[in-house]
Amino acid sequence: MVKFRCVGAHRGFTLIELLVVIAIIAILAAILFPVFAKAREKARQTTCASNLKQMGVAITQYIQDYDEVVLPRGESTVVTTSGTSVSWRFLLYPYIKAANVFSCPSDIMNQTKVNDAGDGVDGLMASYGANSNDADNGPFAPNAGVGLNQIVSPSQCIGIVESTATYQDYSLKDGYFDVATNTALPHGNLYAGHSTLANFEFMDGHVKAYLPIKTMNNCDPASCNVTTPNLWTIDGSNYTGTSTPTNEPTYANAQKVLAYPESIYH
Repeated sequence: MVKFRCVGAHRGFTLIELLVVIAIIAILAAILFPVFAKAREKARQTTCASNLKQMGVAITQYIQDYDEVVLPRGESTVVTTSGTSVSWRFLLYPYIKAANVFSCPSDIMNQTKVNDAGDGVDGLMASYGANSNDADNGPFAPNAGVGLNQIVSPSQCIGIVESTATYQDYSLKDGYFDVATNTALPHGNLYAGHSTLANFEFMDGHVKAYLPIKTMNNCDPASCNVTTPNLWTIDGSNYTGTSTPTNEPTYANAQKVLAYPESIYH
């Protein structure tokens, strides 16, 4: 006769053991989730940089097609069939032919259409703005572009920036680009949501991420020795304490505008 030996029932987990396992899982989640979030944002930043790189290539093609003249930020003297003036993005679109290139996946305004009557309503989403400060020393002047030969060092002159404003352009004049993003207003700010960095496209076509405040001269040249270049002007001129030439932002105003995104995207 075969005899069977009774084996005791399998012991389950105690409450303490379950709590220990849960605690370990919670600790691992707390460690890994920020890593995953940073990895996802890094991927989005890379996509954004790729968008700007494609714009840089398109800008170069446009300049070659139009006798070494940079496209304007907006052309109010030319209108579309719907009766609106054209924007720099409208002028670039034939070279890119993809609306999603004009939308940064991280930008909180990437589902809001640009609405800029002065510089063109093109039906594309907000994410990027053309560097123009209304003083004719930014590369994207209104209505008529500057000659490429006027840009002293294209590799040190910002062309396209990330922006939450629904304007077509971007400048360092305070009151327009250093305010909280508001879908009811065209105002906004420089988008520095890539771990406090913003992507910048330069007039030679390359793209680089910066802390916003690092893109202009670090102090007023009237009172200190400037050690960082001003990347916002076509001639590399530094912003000073006074508004010269007319409409150019003062050093204090420019610093204020660039410091603002660092305070909200930290």
